[in-house]
Amino acid sequence: MILYDMMKGGATYTTSEAGPSYCSMIHEDDISEQLQNLILAATVPATVVNLGGDEIVAVEGDHRVDRGADGAPDEGRDGCAGVVGMKPLDNARRLELGGPCKVPWKEGVRRSLAARHPDAIRA
Repeated sequence: MILYDMMKGGATYTTSEAGPSYCSMIHEDDISEQLQNLILAATVPATVVNLGGDEIVAVEGDHRVDRGADGAPDEGRDGCAGVVGMKPLDNARRLELGGPCKVPWKEGVRRSLAARHPDAIRA
């Protein structure tokens, strides 16, 4: 939603010349469902878990989904540095302790848009 909010506010998405930025998006429903198991696995010293989704997604793929929503710019541009510099997470420990995600990334983006920006959803 951060990228959508930036674009709706007038920012132009810039794709890095080095290629796409990748991320491991996770929907709030998956976080809520996995949280109890993650808390039960807590230890001292702390158990370190990367909290990200199971699917690795190019931020540019997320941008294309956002572009399907009203209010978002229809085009991005290439540049030396991308708007978002993200890397996919190693989710092995989260998967082991919390379980798999159930919300696919595209559905999660659409559900989040519908909840936060219902006027942005095209019929």
